Amino acid sequence: MAANLPYEVKRLIYGYVDIEALKSLRLVSTSWAVVGLETLLLPCFTIKSYSLDIPRLISIGASPNVSRQAARVIRKVKFYSSVDFVPTREEQEALEELDAIIERRHLDDEQERDRDSLIRAFRQAPQVTTLDVVCPNPFKHRILRKVWEEYNMETYRSLQSQRGSSQLVDILAAAKQAGLEIQHMGHDQLTSFFFSGEEDLVTPDIYGYLNGLKSLNLTICDQPQEFLSNGIASTRLRKRISASPNLENIYLKFELLLPVPLDFLPQTPPCPTKLHTLSLSGVSMDTAQFFSFLGRQVDSLRRLSILGELVDGSWKAFLEAIRDKFGSTLEKFQVSGVLKSLEADGETWMLLPIYKADWTDFYSTFRDTRRTKDLEDFVLRGGDWPMTKEDDISSLLT
Repeated sequence: MAANLPYEVKRLIYGYVDIEALKSLRLVSTSWAVVGLETLLLPCFTIKSYSLDIPRLISIGASPNVSRQAARVIRKVKFYSSVDFVPTREEQEALEELDAIIERRHLDDEQERDRDSLIRAFRQAPQVTTLDVVCPNPFKHRILRKVWEEYNMETYRSLQSQRGSSQLVDILAAAKQAGLEIQHMGHDQLTSFFFSGEEDLVTPDIYGYLNGLKSLNLTICDQPQEFLSNGIASTRLRKRISASPNLENIYLKFELLLPVPLDFLPQTPPCPTKLHTLSLSGVSMDTAQFFSFLGRQVDSLRRLSILGELVDGSWKAFLEAIRDKFGSTLEKFQVSGVLKSLEADGETWMLLPIYKADWTDFYSTFRDTRRTKDLEDFVLRGGDWPMTKEDDISSLLT
């Protein structure tokens, strides 16, 4: 009787069981196995550990049924970027998880250097179009998590700059050799070394491979300010963007002590001409450079987010220019964070975001977002200018 249940009912049952029960249900019959296979394979394959998950993806090819299903279902591969963590002697006494993490890191180091294995793994999922490198807190223990949050940035930036950059290049090279058509790429903790090293880590063939990229999502971290002090960093980032003329979505967040000039935006072809979404955070806004880049996006731009410092003119004049050029076609807009104007008597605002990075609504419980919404209304719908002297926090920062 159970074997004759409709397909939809079986899917509902699978949704209510744990992994062990799921494995048992797949043994009931061929039809139960097929439904279970679809449940086991998700569109996003996550690689948390090179030593565990790369062999797991390769092993998919051992079964023709599983291999065919994987090739059809898997569209995205997400990498967890692991970083060595070195505690003090006193802290080590409290970190019961650390030995296991370090042991796994040693195994991952060996597997990570084996590009051939990564290529074979990618070939089991030929429909993958998205590569993400994420850097979450690797620990479960409360004390470990707290210590990691305190040391993570400094450890990653100072010790792992070259390694983290090499990892991304290796992933791209393996994806290219495996024949994957990558359209979306993201890294949430890329160090400035990726752009400022003595040699460009991205080879000409990889630049060519990025030609079909539709979205680029990078958070760039830089403790010693290498991105600003090294003249080639902006040039290389501009080259990355220019290599992908079909970009529809650009998200660039700079986690630096000082804002980054807009030199990294291409001003002449080749450059994107189909941009739908642009998010810039931690930048120094030069009006001429900004509008020169966006001048080619008038027909396509629908979402715009800015967090930064204005180097010329007032925010009101700047937002009026955005309204006049794009207000009739934009669907969503926000300026958020601490927004400074470098004029002698220029304003400084503190605005909470109304949208998350993926442009879903963000409802803050800490402070009223009314002003941010009013500014969106000013740009998109020609509303009244909402800002007053009471909104200027310049005096609080001096």
